[in-house]
Amino acid sequence: MRNLVSLISLILASGLALAADPSSPEKDSERVVRLVATLEKNPLGVEAAQSRKWLMQWLEETKDFSITVCEILGPVPSQSPPNSAVLLAQQMFGNLAYQIQNPGIRDQLSLQVAGVESTLKAYAVFVSKDPKSRIAHFDDLLQAQKSGSLHSRMAPVIAKECGGN
Repeated sequence: MRNLVSLISLILASGLALAADPSSPEKDSERVVRLVATLEKNPLGVEAAQSRKWLMQWLEETKDFSITVCEILGPVPSQSPPNSAVLLAQQMFGNLAYQIQNPGIRDQLSLQVAGVESTLKAYAVFVSKDPKSRIAHFDDLLQAQKSGSLHSRMAPVIAKECGGN
């Protein structure tokens, strides 16, 4: 997992990651949740790249949370569709935010679906800004989400790719 995280960091980072703002009383975990929500709503924002850099550094350094990266996003990252690295990173960030907000839940299905839901929010923004960035697999996942079947649709994929519970 660390190698994949490092690879994503290299893709997303083109300089030093941001350090936490010492003037802010906000705890890092609160900042993580806030940044993830902001990236879901505005993955193309002025500060989006800096937020992703900070999140990746925090994820690499934290001992409190762990992300299992599984190949559950269809063509991402293997086929490198539009925004592939950002969407994969968002899946990790969504998983992380969910862990922070739900400390007692550790089953892979819940964690991975939370990451996918976060990814779908960012994906919808990308598509609204540039319809050419559509990814058929993600459109199918959005349909499953709208119909309330995303969890059951992802369950066998997550069981296969993430090794069970």
